[in-house]
Amino acid sequence: MAITRDKKSIKVFKQIIDDIKIGKFKRGDIIPSEAELCKEYDVGRGSIREALHTLEALGVVRKQAGIGNVIEDFSFESIFNPAGLLFDLDYENLNQVLEFRIIFEQILVKMLPNIITKKDIEKLEEIVALIRFYYDRDDKTKFSEYDYMFHQTLAKSTHNIVIISMFNMIFPFLKIILSQTVNVPENLIDTMKDHEELLEMIKNKKIADAGILIERHIERSRKLLKEIEFKKKERGQIEKEIMQDEGSMHR
Repeated sequence: MAITRDKKSIKVFKQIIDDIKIGKFKRGDIIPSEAELCKEYDVGRGSIREALHTLEALGVVRKQAGIGNVIEDFSFESIFNPAGLLFDLDYENLNQVLEFRIIFEQILVKMLPNIITKKDIEKLEEIVALIRFYYDRDDKTKFSEYDYMFHQTLAKSTHNIVIISMFNMIFPFLKIILSQTVNVPENLIDTMKDHEELLEMIKNKKIADAGILIERHIERSRKLLKEIEFKKKERGQIEKEIMQDEGSMHR
């Protein structure tokens, strides 16, 4: 059976990670150009771009203007769990990350009322204000950055090393999901309002309401992810049919 573009991009992602592990690429190294990677991994540019986009979302590489993709200083523990489990970055596993988030964040907010400090609240208020600031300026990159930071700061506000470690192991995959759902305009305003509302609930110790909001917020992300995956499959089928038609023409 032919490998789809998504499967090919996962293959490239894993290969680059393996190349970093064996020292082929080190911190500060510039990854070869897209054209060179296409030849090396025997895939098209689309698969290379998807793999690089995922690596960038996870903080493994950084796109630097005029230079290319540079290997960042990162820890494999932020991508893999202690048992060394590698997630295939496909729809089903990303969907399971979202399922885990519902349980994780509901537990997290239950811990906050007697633990969260005034300084933690001020930090969350600052982040929420910046989310609105970048929403108003239609800066999706910064919006996603502070969206992620909001959830990270919630975890840190528990002052519990286990909760913080769990976040650092699993939640970098949230960056991949955010990079896809941030391109849905109606999702941005809903996300911004959810963050503002959740913060007020935490401040007023309305924990049951906060738990319901978290589930609603994440279920919306799951629905969007499903719609995005369906559109990807549609595009893949169209591309496959075009390639088949072109092949018929050349016979």
